Amino acid sequence: MLSPLKGLRLLGKGAERMIQNIEESENLGHASSGSFTRPHGMIMPVLVSLLCLAFFVMNRRHIGSGDCVPATYLPIALARGDGPWLDRFRTFLESPNGQLPGYCELSRGHVVSRYPIGPGLILAPLVIPQVLVWDQLKPGWDQNAETFQPMARRMAKCASAVLAAITMGMIWAWLKPLFGESAATVATISVAFGSDVWSVGSQAAWQHGPAIYCLMLAILILQSQRISVLRAAIAGLFTAMIVVCRPVDLPITIAVWLYVLQQNKPIRRWFTISAGLVAVVWSGWNLYFFDHMTGGYSEIEKMHGWAHGVQGSWSTPLFTGISGSLFSPSHGLLIYCPWVIFGGIGLWKIWTKMEISELQLSRTLTLSLLPTLIMLSKYSCWWGGHCFGPRFWIDITPVLAMLIAASWESLGGMNRIRRNILQILIVAAVVWSAGIQAVAVWTYPTSWHSSPTNADKDHKRLWDWRDNEFTRGLKEGAHPPQWSGWF
Repeated sequence: MLSPLKGLRLLGKGAERMIQNIEESENLGHASSGSFTRPHGMIMPVLVSLLCLAFFVMNRRHIGSGDCVPATYLPIALARGDGPWLDRFRTFLESPNGQLPGYCELSRGHVVSRYPIGPGLILAPLVIPQVLVWDQLKPGWDQNAETFQPMARRMAKCASAVLAAITMGMIWAWLKPLFGESAATVATISVAFGSDVWSVGSQAAWQHGPAIYCLMLAILILQSQRISVLRAAIAGLFTAMIVVCRPVDLPITIAVWLYVLQQNKPIRRWFTISAGLVAVVWSGWNLYFFDHMTGGYSEIEKMHGWAHGVQGSWSTPLFTGISGSLFSPSHGLLIYCPWVIFGGIGLWKIWTKMEISELQLSRTLTLSLLPTLIMLSKYSCWWGGHCFGPRFWIDITPVLAMLIAASWESLGGMNRIRRNILQILIVAAVVWSAGIQAVAVWTYPTSWHSSPTNADKDHKRLWDWRDNEFTRGLKEGAHPPQWSGWF
């Protein structure tokens, strides 16, 4: 088993080799956007995905919570031909007194998830083959809770890791023709290992992994030099699915739509038709089962009062939320991912290079940053409940990756001393972030959230610089693997 320190050493060695490769590739130049449509252009994205997958599954355990249960079970229900409800698992879900947990409810004669069903649908193609394999290797594994629950978590972890790894490959494929190979590599490393994509998004059936997967599919299609009406319809479908996975991601879906509005009429029409159909189906689902446009979230939000000691869903004072979302030692984005700070250079670049048409989508995507910050800061539970680090920021990491890629490329136009200093600072920030995430991957969860008091209600603990999930993880050490063998 790898300890956190061994994991950090391994990560450090890998980062050192990667930095050497980055420096060697500075002069490789930029490829055309269409190069990734050819088979040989897919080699590097595939290799990037495989490398990321190796790290994502290295700890051999599931790191999730009750939030992940519906998306963990839904693909299994689909594999059994049940449909998008959780009826088959009712006996596993109910408490001894017959109560269902807060993340699902009985409605219209079915047990349905209060969380959006998008993540379960996106993960299904990766879970269903596992179900079929385990049916052969271990018949009857789903007949009792003792064997079913660990196996369901294992399959969800594997599917989530694969999905996150594919997404990292897509990020590299998107950024390479725009900013060069070295910049794409730095950006992909930053997101894959220096953000909660590693410690959260790839570890269980959270909503975030499927959301950024859908976002990257839409981006790659729209960034292509040749967009047919069929591709536009597919991009519209996956753009709408971002919201079906994470309703709070509405700002980034609007940003994508704003870009599409600048395209020709057939592209606009078929994108909007496809996205509209998904929206109609999703709204119909929510109204039918929950009598509310926001679906089961309307019931989940009612729990925040007793669960998190807050009033209302958007009750946080804006300054308090911004301070916490960015600088809290327990969940602050700039504390856990300081490489994001250097994205400001890239933001300046893409908005001052208006003549570069290839950056049009990148510019439009940045319009989602401020609304996202405001939404996350106003949210009553801005810290994300019982989770590690700035979990809520995972959904916009592709945009942050794009900014750091643009920043890295911009350094080439600076004098040597300034370029070297900034490169060292960016690499140091990425190593810092990856080190924090590596500790979390092997040690989270710890006793910190509940001891000495419940951090969800004792909000002063969210600002404790000496005692937080990271420092507690270093003290308590690594968790043992939950399984051996493949993944």
